[in-house]
Amino acid sequence: MSEIELKFAIDESTVGRLWERARKLRLTKGGRRTRKLRSIYLDTPEHALKSAGIAIRLRRDGRRWTQTVKTRAAPQDLSPVDPPGVPAPGGRPQINAIPDPAVRDEIVRQVNGSTLQAVCETVIKRTATEISLGDGTRAALAVDDGEIRANGRSAPWREAEIELIEGRPGGLFDIVQALFPDGALRFSRLSKAARGYLLAETGEIEPPVTPRNARSVALDPAQTAEQAARDVVRECFDQVAANVVAVQNLDKPTVLFLELSFEYSS
Repeated sequence: MSEIELKFAIDESTVGRLWERARKLRLTKGGRRTRKLRSIYLDTPEHALKSAGIAIRLRRDGRRWTQTVKTRAAPQDLSPVDPPGVPAPGGRPQINAIPDPAVRDEIVRQVNGSTLQAVCETVIKRTATEISLGDGTRAALAVDDGEIRANGRSAPWREAEIELIEGRPGGLFDIVQALFPDGALRFSRLSKAARGYLLAETGEIEPPVTPRNARSVALDPAQTAEQAARDVVRECFDQVAANVVAVQNLDKPTVLFLELSFEYSS
């Protein structure tokens, strides 16, 4: 089973209520651990990697630098967690150390001899603990509190992540319901890298709030029925999550229709 996590955008007042709720319900296992993380996202001057759906991140955790490469994936509401990183001594990119040869070759092709440079960075204080349910479900709860920086600008950012360690994937939603009984949550649908690019380009870390129509889902004839259904449901889920934000924030009444649109890719 692949590892999955849920991410939510939160505010300062929610942070305190979150930890207090976890304590009262006796969901935490062990104490909280806090550490400072600095992450730098690299790209060419023309943002060739972003266009190809690739992100290269250098992260400093204590004195140790690691490099992680992410490729285009499913919507962020319920998604695979970070792939494993490789050492990056001195915080310098290590393209030749990328373990996946196909990804490595694609990055070399996209960079095409250009110079990789910092597009944005995050400086985050991460507080984490382990959450456990009576049915054996275990998850890592982490709260990130810090800022995103790009192009001489900065913006505060707070995010809660609940990552499955062991047990049912549906147990993540049980944990969310226990920690946030009043609901009113907002999925963090963009990665920190995507928010950093937005900050560099527009001065904002959130895209404009607008109703979102359904998007086509490209299905491969080689997929199983379960895999095709998964991709269609992910698109539906992402559309609903985006339109929840639109309904909450737009003054004008908004009529939303959920539709399915998919096509086979040959």
